[in-house]
Amino acid sequence: MKLHQFLYLFLCFCLITACEDVVDIKLKKGHPVLVVDGWLTNKRETQYVNLYYTRGISQSKDYQPAGNARLVLSDDAGHREVLTETDPGKYAIKTIKGATGRTYKLSVETEDGTYEAVSLMPRIGLIPDTLAFHYREKSLVYPNPGFYPLLSAQELEGKGDRVQIKLYKNGIYQNKANDLNLFSDDHADSYYIFNMELDVDSPYVKGDRIRAEIWSLNEDAWLFWKDVEGQLHNAQIFATPLTNSRSNLKKLTPESGDVTGYFGTSIVRSKETVVK
Repeated sequence: MKLHQFLYLFLCFCLITACEDVVDIKLKKGHPVLVVDGWLTNKRETQYVNLYYTRGISQSKDYQPAGNARLVLSDDAGHREVLTETDPGKYAIKTIKGATGRTYKLSVETEDGTYEAVSLMPRIGLIPDTLAFHYREKSLVYPNPGFYPLLSAQELEGKGDRVQIKLYKNGIYQNKANDLNLFSDDHADSYYIFNMELDVDSPYVKGDRIRAEIWSLNEDAWLFWKDVEGQLHNAQIFATPLTNSRSNLKKLTPESGDVTGYFGTSIVRSKETVVK
């Protein structure tokens, strides 16, 4: 956690502890909206598209899956696949794999309507070289002592490369707000990036096995994740009202219900090591 985040949290704590009145807010009950959530990569594993419905802010039950839908994935090279529903609302991509430069289209038919998402598979412009760690004692900048990850990588020549760096600890994806790492070559085109410290929610200890996955992002996907990043850190004193992240899902008929979510495509490269 960086210093400015610490100061914001400290000020928020002071304000919260100074409050004495409890305010009950009555919220209007919204209607469930279909969510499409999926990503296609070059990874050698089955990938999935999930369909479910949004829920009210006061509801604690699980999201309702959208089952019995028809999903078709195709690309501009003539490949086509009807996805298989393996669990309620979970649809498997079994044959099509991601390839740089191809355009993919996901067609979705549900009882709510028909929808479509189109995504261009971007090249991966940040090639990982080494994954290392440095130990930091507790301080204002580092609230928890431990090992923090450092990634070195080569940024390829050519403007417009963007990536998300996902971290896995002992095989578990680290997906808290402070684990989100986004990188753009706006000011680093063709540079060798040496020991870039990655953000983590909590530091690592000796013996942890860490994998850093670099996911290429096209411009739409980059903007989607920037929306997510803004919302995850929108808890400061001057927070703005939350809005939906932008979506690349489009309704194909006027009578189709509302839809949100994202279907993306990425080339993935990774680096893995053990904290010593």
